Amino acid sequence: TQLKRIIKPAPDKSYSDYLKNRFGIYIYNLVFGPYATKIWGDADLLDAMVAKRRVVIPNLLEMIKQMLLKQKSNKIISADEFYYPQNGVGMLIDKMLNKIKNNCGEIHYSHKLTSFQTNGKYINRIFFSNGKQIELSENDILINTSLLTEFVNICQNLDSSINSASRKLKLNDLILFYLIIDKPQISDDNWLFFPEKECPFNRIFEQKNFSKYMLPENITSLTLEITCSSEKDEIWKTNDEKIFELIMPHIEKTGLVKRQEIMKYFSKRLLNVYPIYHINYENDLNKILDYLDKLNNVYSIGRNGLFNYVGMMDSIDMGFQTAEYITKKNQLGAWSEFRKKFYNYIV
Repeated sequence: TQLKRIIKPAPDKSYSDYLKNRFGIYIYNLVFGPYATKIWGDADLLDAMVAKRRVVIPNLLEMIKQMLLKQKSNKIISADEFYYPQNGVGMLIDKMLNKIKNNCGEIHYSHKLTSFQTNGKYINRIFFSNGKQIELSENDILINTSLLTEFVNICQNLDSSINSASRKLKLNDLILFYLIIDKPQISDDNWLFFPEKECPFNRIFEQKNFSKYMLPENITSLTLEITCSSEKDEIWKTNDEKIFELIMPHIEKTGLVKRQEIMKYFSKRLLNVYPIYHINYENDLNKILDYLDKLNNVYSIGRNGLFNYVGMMDSIDMGFQTAEYITKKNQLGAWSEFRKKFYNYIV
């Protein structure tokens, strides 16, 4: 594969092209292909950008150096350690909430945004599900962190081409399946990945390894991630008892947990979690973002607001940078250029 790439380079049109060209068909079929299929669907239909941003090891040679010689390139950005709130990420949210209130800000719950109007230059009126309306001036600011495709589609005078572009941007959903286990700890790892096709879950994390204060000393929990489509996949509608029986043979096969050690189990279902980056998805995404860029008082940011598959720390960073942009708008140039840096996070 490496020689072929030197002699006759193949195009990197899709996710599968990019990784096969760098790691060969065997490693692709062993790890990269099946894992991507479990998260997003057909890997041949995924844009090459997914591989560029998700696979931090650039080629087979670098992989061998890391595996056999334990040599890590200083060009590869990864974390051996990270900070985590003692009692979970809710501590960050509570801190933000208190800071907003202490600065005379208001938070209104159960105010679902149902539609908004524009005058071509800015959003001038917003409507809520409880019947409330708010008039906005060009100097008022609306920051959206809700799902980009849903947000743009509630515009009352939306251009049909923008509506068509938003329908092409799809997302997969997620079942989090929790096992409460009668043991102090299962492993030293934060995450364990399962690319095998026959295994229904694609990743496991042990919350206690993020912070020992999140569970009592004598028990631990494993959270299994099952990526699926709420519209197409039967497992989304399957009850917890059946899912438990489906996953247990695979859990026991790993040697991590025995059935008799599990005290209880339950699930949480989350919609619209993983953006699906189809080939040339940027054409559709940029149509929507270019449309919003023409409205002077709205900023759509975050994982959902930018259709951008990044983690919480990067989303928080976007918030800080957006706040700085708003306060120094005249010095930092056009928003359309400034927000492009948010797609350069290493994820």
